[in-house]
Amino acid sequence: MGSINKLFIKVLARRLREVLPYLVSVNQQASVNGRQIADARLIAFELVDSRRKSRKPGLMFKLDIEKAFDNVSWNCLLNVLSKLCFRRKWQDWIRGVMCSPMISLLINGESKGYFPTCKGLRQGDLLSSGLFVLVMDILSFMIAKLKEEGRVSGFYMDERNSRGEVNHLLFADDTLIFCDADYDQILNILATRACFQAVTGLKINLEKTIMFTVGNVPNPDYLAAIFGCKWSREPSKYLGFPLGAKANAISTWSTICDNYQKRLDGWKRRYLSLGGRLTLNKAILSNQLVYYFSLLREPAAIIKNMEKTQCKFIWSGPGDNHKVPLVKWDICKAPKERGDLGVIDLSSFNKAMLSKWIWRYTSERGSWWRSLIEIKYSNTTSS
Repeated sequence: MGSINKLFIKVLARRLREVLPYLVSVNQQASVNGRQIADARLIAFELVDSRRKSRKPGLMFKLDIEKAFDNVSWNCLLNVLSKLCFRRKWQDWIRGVMCSPMISLLINGESKGYFPTCKGLRQGDLLSSGLFVLVMDILSFMIAKLKEEGRVSGFYMDERNSRGEVNHLLFADDTLIFCDADYDQILNILATRACFQAVTGLKINLEKTIMFTVGNVPNPDYLAAIFGCKWSREPSKYLGFPLGAKANAISTWSTICDNYQKRLDGWKRRYLSLGGRLTLNKAILSNQLVYYFSLLREPAAIIKNMEKTQCKFIWSGPGDNHKVPLVKWDICKAPKERGDLGVIDLSSFNKAMLSKWIWRYTSERGSWWRSLIEIKYSNTTSS
């Protein structure tokens, strides 16, 4: 792709992002200014928590969309732009961007000719993500229609008073649908799935789609067979976060502790300086923990175990040769500005990540996630 094309696509993407918040439903959290992946995780986590406490059985369908960007129908996307009142010039620009790529096949290491594509969006550029969100909003519209007609009932933030209903969440193509453990509702979702596939060209892979049960669901095998997918009990994972997990349960943190240990084990036999080990430990640890720390408070026993693992890695030599620590662990956690090592203090890091929600709550007054949290935890709703 030439520099002029890249610049042109970047300009279109910036203009599109300015209007996406007004075009896309609040259920979609990807590629929209002011919305974050953390919002989807928080809403899903709180919904499952409310449903479980109400002791009312429910179902969650985590849909897997096969080769999402590659199968988008161009006609569908252009019709969406037309329905949203994009000018003809804008539609022509988008059509030109979609039709410009050419594909070549490598046969025995040699390129053999070029041919045009007839569907799909180019992955990796800013414009494609925004256009894909517009296509996925068709699914939001269809599910919202089911809700209006009373054919699907979602989960409530306030289950006792039936307030704050959410029947689906989207983060790009990561889709989570909530409904009652009801035969008719499953059939309605199946019909919507078939219609969505026919309109957009996207295919929902039922072999990778999973039905999760919340509470005591009768005959889950039968309900999963109706939908044509596998099923599993909670805690289930959505966007890498375990829904329905208990913060103080060791099993909730065992996976992340094991993954952290495996990542460090892969570097133990390499000759790294102390500075290299500190940098590597910080990169791996922050990447592994940020998801969990943003919503759950880590038990003291887990913090102690992970700090022990950190200490062994930082002060070890090549292989499993453990050396005597040169300084106390409290000094290791002190900031570099004071001349110390600046190792992440897990307890403080956890508190900081959780405290960020307080700052966001006070600053994002019109956000959807805030209104739902207010419904669950207070007697007043946001204005």
